[in-house]
Amino acid sequence: MKTEINLFGMHIGMATQVRRRALVSTIYVGFAVTLAFYLAHDRAFIRFWVLLLTFYVARLLGGVRSTEPDGLLKPFDGNEDLEKFAEEPSSLWTKLTLPRMTDRQRFHNDERELRQRDRAHYAAYKILTGAIAIGVFAAYSQVCGSWHLPKGLPLERILWGSLLAVFVASMTLPQAVLLWTEPDMEEKS
Repeated sequence: MKTEINLFGMHIGMATQVRRRALVSTIYVGFAVTLAFYLAHDRAFIRFWVLLLTFYVARLLGGVRSTEPDGLLKPFDGNEDLEKFAEEPSSLWTKLTLPRMTDRQRFHNDERELRQRDRAHYAAYKILTGAIAIGVFAAYSQVCGSWHLPKGLPLERILWGSLLAVFVASMTLPQAVLLWTEPDMEEKS
């Protein structure tokens, strides 16, 4: 995990757990406000904005495949990508889909990092499964007539909001769990 993040050209130290938790909290509060605004106003540009913002945040946090991994975390698939790159480094598919593997340290996850990644995914997807279940229950209850939504809040808007929330969580929650739970680190000088 990196101890510094580049946010809009500013280098911000992230070695302390408090700062990482503040970053994660700020991100999810921002997403919650955006989704609440969407539920209140139902504008297509808000859905588009949430999608773009999710990709930016996922890259900022790290853990996702990227041609230049510059997030706080190493890519989760780094070891697998290194193996694929070693098998066929000059194939067109490798050049299009895999990041540039010039620095092995930026991609290779050791056993500790792999265990952390697996625990983070386990915790994140338990939460995600609960969120999906709540969305399914709300849609089922509305369709079957056993529960009604407040006036002015159509089922389509709730379902879109749920889909956006699930998308945000699936793209960012494992990274957020890792950033939230990792203890303080020593800053590199």
